Amino acid sequence: MSDNEKFSGISGPQDTANCLTKAVNIFVQYFVTDMVQKIVTDTNRYAEQFKSSRGSIFSKRSRVNQ
Repeated sequence: MSDNEKFSGISGPQDTANCLTKAVNIFVQYFVTDMVQKIVTDTNRYAEQFKSSRGSIFSKRSRVNQ
C-alpha cells in the first residue's frame, strides 16, 4: 500500500445512534419503513408457504394457525 492510499479519516460509526438508549429508537435509525414492510411481507409469505407445505398437521390452537 502506498502512502497516498492510507486511510486518514475517523474510524467507527459516525451517526446519531450513539446517544440513543431505547431499542425502538435505534431500530428506527437503521430500518426505514420500506425495509420493514419488505421484511413483514416476506415473513408472511414464508409462513403461508410453510403452512401449505405441511398440509393440515397443525391443530386449530397451534401457533402456526395464529
